[in-house]
Order: sequence, then structure tokens, then C-alpha cells
Amino acid sequence: GIEAFGSNSAEQDTEVIALAWQILSQFRLDEKISLELNSIGTDVCRSAYREALKKFLKPYSKELSEISKRRLNTNPLRILDTKNEEEISILKNGPRISEYYTEDDKNHFNELKACLNALNIPFNINFRLVRGLDYYTKTVFEITTNELGSQDALLGGGRYDFLVQNLGGKPTPGIGFAAGIERILLLLNNKDINVSRPTP
Repeated sequence: GIEAFGSNSAEQDTEVIALAWQILSQFRLDEKISLELNSIGTDVCRSAYREALKKFLKPYSKELSEISKRRLNTNPLRILDTKNEEEISILKNGPRISEYYTEDDKNHFNELKACLNALNIPFNINFRLVRGLDYYTKTVFEITTNELGSQDALLGGGRYDFLVQNLGGKPTPGIGFAAGIERILLLLNNKDINVSRPTP
């Protein structure tokens, strides 16, 4: 994994995402990959969105899978991770977290998108991308491929401005990602791409 600490700026998010994109591009995979991007805002935004999502999904509770029924009461944002086609169809008409962004959330996300556009790094806004871990704030991202079936994420990460503080440390904003090396190697093998070994 790669991590950067000390700043909560959109520029730092851009640098980390650009690094991830560049690593995969060095393997000549840039035509086989897609950057999925979202902002899950901060606590104020997420708290309001969580309640709106619960309210929206309650009438559909009988149509939800058992795991999503449990998540509805514990962590409804995790339902956005679903691979169940019926649930995906229901969520298409649901509220979006972007409707609940604070001004700061909006500005941060808009600046990130502008920076990525300036670097010519293509991205898709994926409102269902939440990364499934409660410590993320604002930026979340995955780089995926459609070449490996359902195991499509090659790497993923996001911003975690309060994680260090929650673990007892000093307030230290950060962002990072982790990569699935086995999936990257599998994709390289499937595409018959040879990676030259560095000379000692």
C-alpha cells in the first residue's frame, strides 16, 4: 500500500491517485483500467445521508437480501456495495450522497475532479462506491478492470482524516491505497504483457 499524511487537500488526493494510475500505466494497462471515484463527505453529510437512505430503503425491506436487511439497521451505506442486481436496480432511484454534501465537501470534490482533468486522468463518478470501511472521509476510489470478471478491483483506497486521531494519535489527515498484486499479475498474464525485471 501507499500512504500520504499531513494534508487534507484535494491536491494531495490527486497526487496519490495519479501515482496509482501511473503505476498501472507503466504496465501498459491504462487502456484496460477504469478509475471509479466518489466522495462520501464527512460525518455531518454522512449522518444525514444515512437517515435518508434508511427511509428510502424501508419500503423495499422485503426485497432486500438477508445481509442487506441487517445492514439497513447497522450501516446502510454498506448496502451500496451490493452485487445483487435487484438491489442495484432499487438503489438507482435512491438518494445520492452528493445531495447531502457540506460546502467544504463539494469544494473538495470539485477541486479533485478539476485536478484529475488537468492531468488527463479519466474517471467515472460512481455514487455507489463507499469502500465499506467507516474510517473513510471525502475521497474514495478504486481502479478496476472489466477483464477479470467479478473480481474487478485492482486497487482501492481513500482519505481517512480522523483515523490516526481515533486510534489515539495526534490529528493527522491522510490518504492511501492498497493494491491486489495477484489480480494485477493475473491481468498482465491474461493480456500476455511481459514486465521487464529491473537491472541490479
